[in-house]
Amino acid sequence: MDCILGLHVRNGLSPVPDMRYNFTNPDSDFVFGDTRVIDACPGGFRRFKEFKAFFHIQDPRLLQPADKPFWKVEPPLEVLRWNSEELYDPGVDVSLDEQDAGFQGKCAFKDKIKYKKEGDGFLADCICEQGYTYTFHFRHDPTPFPLTQQAASDLHNRCLLLIKRPKFDWNRIWMDNLFTSRRFIQWGYQLKVLMGGVARTHARGVPDCVMQCEARSKADRERSVGTVKIARTQDFKIFAASIYDSKPVHFLTSIHNKANMVDKYNYKMNGVDIADQLREIYRFDGPWMRQRKWWWTVFLWACGVAVVNAFILYKNQCEEGLVPKSERLTHLQFNALLAKELCSGERAGKWKANPVCARKRAATSGEASSVAKRPRGMTLTPRTLSTTFQQRTSGKHHMKDIPGAVRNASDCQWCKFRSKFPYGGEAVVPLDTVKPPKSHFGCASCEVWFCSVQCWNDFHHLK
Repeated sequence: MDCILGLHVRNGLSPVPDMRYNFTNPDSDFVFGDTRVIDACPGGFRRFKEFKAFFHIQDPRLLQPADKPFWKVEPPLEVLRWNSEELYDPGVDVSLDEQDAGFQGKCAFKDKIKYKKEGDGFLADCICEQGYTYTFHFRHDPTPFPLTQQAASDLHNRCLLLIKRPKFDWNRIWMDNLFTSRRFIQWGYQLKVLMGGVARTHARGVPDCVMQCEARSKADRERSVGTVKIARTQDFKIFAASIYDSKPVHFLTSIHNKANMVDKYNYKMNGVDIADQLREIYRFDGPWMRQRKWWWTVFLWACGVAVVNAFILYKNQCEEGLVPKSERLTHLQFNALLAKELCSGERAGKWKANPVCARKRAATSGEASSVAKRPRGMTLTPRTLSTTFQQRTSGKHHMKDIPGAVRNASDCQWCKFRSKFPYGGEAVVPLDTVKPPKSHFGCASCEVWFCSVQCWNDFHHLK
């Protein structure tokens, strides 16, 4: 795992159209090929391709919950969110905006994005400060209940969930016109959070008295430039303003009580943009690579965010330790050192000592086949099912892998039982095929082997 991630970090520094070019022989290829990559990944590109094909974060034998579209990558996202919040204390001014994980393949919940260079992909609402992604929530992930505000939209409920994550009260959150509305700022004030940003004029609570229309002629535009209109709510909590620059710009804020928010907005709103810039400049999959699996895109996005956050933490440590700037690592040097450490770590060394070709030879040899035998378990008959009713339907049952040398070498015991015995009336559907499917996993408590989760459920719940 370290080695594969290290190769992706290295590809962000020296991108190639296809990872196979990194594994070509440098003696026969003038442009591509590197012996260090070949030495770091035994088995070459074949092993790299096998890893990309068979690597899973969640157990693929489990059914995905219908209400969790990002379930396949949920564990690393949760770890990233928790560590990002624990290792960093945000300052007073943070920004709220979306980050885009670009994906060119097909996916049912992919967002159509025309206003970002990254293009279509998966949007995540993020709170950032000077490039550090403090917390995030993907658009298609359901908002946890209970909702902060029942009258709010899904977008604003997600954002209210995010703004409660910082550790201190009265943070100042800067946002763009997608998020800004009068009611949203009022809800944030109830949570002891100040917010401000540019606002759209339609249905966002901008007072009519500060509205400015865009001039149509050049003469009207020259006369309108510099026009400022301001207003304040009766409770003095929200300040509204409009400024005519090249076109009218409207603001809603609970941070200011004077018309001096433009300069601060321009300097404080760019936290998410800096995070995108730092992640994109050395992105792991380069500007060309396409991912066949959508969750690889989200996984690499999370890894990129983790690397950028680590670099920001490193810079902060250097500043607190008064390390001279000449002795600090640049972003390029930081990623290069990270790639080297990942590809030459201890776990990479253990992997190199037992390459995949040796494991294949051992699995097919007579010695391995004589040792790795399928364990004997419960013999399924109507009588054994009746006598083991309490054992099957109560207690905790854990999945158990079949030894690799005999995997797919034995039939599913439950399907084999269904093909022989009519048991339970209509509760057990008779198996049509004469040859039962092969087993993939078993129950550690009952010592019964199954081909699918459905067979597991039928066996443990049938009376």
